[in-house]
Amino acid sequence: MTRTVALLLVASAVALAAPVPKGKKSPMPTEVGTKWVYIRGGDEDVTGTEEITESTEKDGVKTVTVTVKITGEEGTQFEKFEIKDGVVSLIDSTFGQFDPPLVLWKAGLKDGDSWEVKYTLAGTEFEGVYTAGKAEELTTPAGKFTCVPVTRRYTKPDDYPESVYWHADGVGLVKQMSEGRVDQELKSFAEGKGKEKK
Repeated sequence: MTRTVALLLVASAVALAAPVPKGKKSPMPTEVGTKWVYIRGGDEDVTGTEEITESTEKDGVKTVTVTVKITGEEGTQFEKFEIKDGVVSLIDSTFGQFDPPLVLWKAGLKDGDSWEVKYTLAGTEFEGVYTAGKAEELTTPAGKFTCVPVTRRYTKPDDYPESVYWHADGVGLVKQMSEGRVDQELKSFAEGKGKEKK
């Protein structure tokens, strides 16, 4: 796996959900044991299994660690997320720390909402814009989901492909595409029953 592809995979990681107003379903669970299996690159024989292995909360801030295992690759990778004030950020990964954290998702996104990102990862500087689209229904091997698409466009590095991520309440990332190709699509999902550590 090339360094650029590896960094792209990390930046496309599952976006964990932030707290939402009372009475509304959380965009994604954060319980230990929650597991997603994705078909990668449109090849059903190549999957990525992502599982929450640690979830802590302190002073209203959740920190969630996800372990990633990809078919045909030795060992595992990890991604660490921070959830604070309705904002989900990627803070650390196998490939390095995000400085500052990369904002992936915001609670209550509406069509047209956008935010700029600027961070350094493993010595590479990244700049771009994330924009939410209109909610739509997607059918995947894991079932049908009502999702909000978020389009990622980078201006630095300028050779980074445009990507779209679809998120569903109560599940998280359902599908990701780059330059018209499916990068990953949800094959199965199981919510964990683990407890958060205080």
